[in-house]
Amino acid sequence: MAFVLSQQDFPENLRHIAQSPQALYGEGDPNVLHKEMVAIVGARRCTPYGTKIAFELAKQLAEMGVVVISGLALGIDTSAHQGALAGGGDTVAVLGCGLKHNYLAKNRSLREEITKRGAVITEYEDHVEASTWSFPRRNRIISGLSRGVLVIEAGLKSGSLITAKWALEQGREVFAVPGPMQSPMSQGTHQLIQQGAKLVTSVDDILEEIPQLRGKVAECKKMKYNPGSGSDQEKILYFLANSVSPVSIDRLVEASELPTDRINGLLVELELDGKVKGLPGGLFMRG
Repeated sequence: MAFVLSQQDFPENLRHIAQSPQALYGEGDPNVLHKEMVAIVGARRCTPYGTKIAFELAKQLAEMGVVVISGLALGIDTSAHQGALAGGGDTVAVLGCGLKHNYLAKNRSLREEITKRGAVITEYEDHVEASTWSFPRRNRIISGLSRGVLVIEAGLKSGSLITAKWALEQGREVFAVPGPMQSPMSQGTHQLIQQGAKLVTSVDDILEEIPQLRGKVAECKKMKYNPGSGSDQEKILYFLANSVSPVSIDRLVEASELPTDRINGLLVELELDGKVKGLPGGLFMRG
């Protein structure tokens, strides 16, 4: 479904950024633009490591009810969109050209899937072609719609660093995933971390910085899992299986709504069965 939004129809966070677009042209569901979003951006010529991290983090965010927004480019953008779709969530792609321009034919099927489960948007009229200046400008929309921007692999001259700069100017959180010291694709992300971006090793690092997302995740968990159904062991195994990082007892208590002494007993039983593995620091993961 095609749509056009004027400024008065924009989400509030986009309406109030500097150089807010005059209009948005889109395909898909315009309502998805009003949901909580995290941007995931990075290098087009990324490594297998970057591809995997982008896919997994986007998938986890989508499973938690967070919309993943990116730019539909090859590399990290593509993996982020694919991860969000694999997680059963919504995703938004922002183009640096008009909707009718045949941009990136390789991602045509992905774009079609995004319009079914989210939206493809642009500030440019239908037949405007992509250019060297249109992509840096579209990045302000990616960051403007999001609560935070996560950069996964970027060179020192990467356009992803422009998105991070827009994010800082707009008062958004900036996150970066570290990589191998000698990789050119780590130079930009390491620079961001040195400048104050939060280092990310799991989705939890993102949620800690954005209260609105924590509320969204709690709401999504209640919708996806009824604490009254299944055995107590099944509840624990469910939450551990759906976490990308080890989980503390306090988080299991919050997620399962079971008392602490019951959680401790269940963890002992599950460890003896080899279904759960205890880690230093009082953390646990699936066995």
